[in-house]
Amino acid sequence: MKSLVFKYMSLDFTTISYYDLTMFKPRGRPKLYRQGNIWHVRVYVPKPVIGTVGKSEKHKSMDTEKHSVAMNRAEEWRRRQFEWFNEIFEQSAKEPEVVEELTDALIATMAREVYLDYRAEVDDDLSDFLAATSEEQAANEIPEEDRKTVLRDLLASFDPIASAKLYAGIQLKSKALTISPDNPSYARLVQRIREAFIQVHVDFVNNYSNTPGQDDNPFFVDTGTKEPIPPAGKNSSKPASSYKLSDQATQLKIEVSNSRGSKGIAKIENTMTLMQDWFGKDYDIRRIGRVDVVAFRDALLNVPTNMAKRYPRKKMTEGIKLRRPEHPTLSISSVNTHLRNVVQLFNNAQRYDDDFRPPNLTKLKIPDPVDDQDKRFPFSTDRLRILFGSIADKGSNLNEDHLFWCSVIALYHGLRANEIGELAPEDITTAHGTLCINVRLPKAIVDGTRKGRTKTIPRLLPMHPVLVNIGLPKFANGLIDQPHLFPNLREDKDGYRSDDMTDWASKRISSLGWSGEKLSFHSFRHNFLDAMDEAEISEKWKAHLGGWKLPGVMNKTYGSKEMKENLIPAIAKVTYGKLDGFLKQAVAQASF
Repeated sequence: MKSLVFKYMSLDFTTISYYDLTMFKPRGRPKLYRQGNIWHVRVYVPKPVIGTVGKSEKHKSMDTEKHSVAMNRAEEWRRRQFEWFNEIFEQSAKEPEVVEELTDALIATMAREVYLDYRAEVDDDLSDFLAATSEEQAANEIPEEDRKTVLRDLLASFDPIASAKLYAGIQLKSKALTISPDNPSYARLVQRIREAFIQVHVDFVNNYSNTPGQDDNPFFVDTGTKEPIPPAGKNSSKPASSYKLSDQATQLKIEVSNSRGSKGIAKIENTMTLMQDWFGKDYDIRRIGRVDVVAFRDALLNVPTNMAKRYPRKKMTEGIKLRRPEHPTLSISSVNTHLRNVVQLFNNAQRYDDDFRPPNLTKLKIPDPVDDQDKRFPFSTDRLRILFGSIADKGSNLNEDHLFWCSVIALYHGLRANEIGELAPEDITTAHGTLCINVRLPKAIVDGTRKGRTKTIPRLLPMHPVLVNIGLPKFANGLIDQPHLFPNLREDKDGYRSDDMTDWASKRISSLGWSGEKLSFHSFRHNFLDAMDEAEISEKWKAHLGGWKLPGVMNKTYGSKEMKENLIPAIAKVTYGKLDGFLKQAVAQASF
């Protein structure tokens, strides 16, 4: 058995007690999280008092950047909250009714409520792990061959009978009922609750050994959908119609529109259209299980690219049947993007409805045989000279050749096309006595006129000596009254100014006979990274210079607008050999 299995076994399920018969008690350490540099705490409200409190969780700032101080303050604040929860519960408690027998329907309701509550608690305890990257989760999976051993050891360290009696008391008290422990129906309740605990352990092992549905108890889990059976007589807080796929797709679009531009929304809409083609607009998302999503994923691999243009008004299944051999199918990367959107659909549904339980969709991502770095290649030095060779013609006017400047900035600084398009003349500035490029968030996002997210992290970069020598500062100074450094670039409907750059590169590459060789404007960024590697620039400085967020890079260093003087000699190490001199010579023959 791999050591990682013991990591899961170290989770002490015996400590996961909802609350005892007389009072609610916090368990484990407070759940701290950061907003900026300040620590906050999250406290979950016990279910019986959620209606009175008005929310299922409470949050509070600890007003400190120090973790140890925040933990002490969180312990005290959480203690006071639970004192309040208990006062509320005691005040609202009704005089218990003595009953002679518990009906099977009532036993089923209480046992299934315990199953859902306890399962939610286990998920909560694992929330930090579930928030980890897919790679980190994959590194901690339970091997399928060890599944039964892990399940057996987990159950051996758990006392389901004692816990079942505890939860039986809680259920009875919450329903203002009391019954003799010697009553046969009480024994049936305890037995059902014991089975609920066992099923939660089965769920846990199935999730992390990727064996959905194995050993499920049909009293708690629907054998068809693999989803929890709701407590008898309980209806969802939302009407059934809201579970229609089309309704949920609309709700997701509304949600993402708060943080994404039209391009991001279009990606979500594309996935939702394909889902509705496959399942049907009126399909109840509660009926969609892991097996169904796997079938959808596999079908996506046969969908032709640009289907809406090539097969207009055709549904997904029709497009698959009609696809011509010369039309390629969706890439693995595109299929995985659709999968992420599917997961987001279910997560969003759960966000708006606590009763909804999303299917287990872990480990559905298809391994991509093509590494991200292999999807675009850098230009060779010879090809770079050919690309820039046209400016060597006498009489070339660099004031008009904006795409030349965009290209050399991308080559010597690795800036993304969107970052270059947003530069303003005043972004060519000075710090520490050195000419710099100030890479900032797009103004439209800062002032709120455009929604969307950006990979651009504000950073001040020392200008590469080659750009200084060939006259970028002089070029910028001539445009000081313009809102953009490259005002001739078109702006698309989403507010981005990168299309001219990418189109220019694509046409140039095609005209030079390099089509199909994975070259694009973004290839300059690959050249920049290779040049930094050859110069043996540290990972921290590479992250700042190129705008990459790497593990272990402190946010203050990575995102700071202040430029560290160490970066000045670092950027000067980036060189393309003879091309540096070639550009200087070529620019000398051009005009401004």
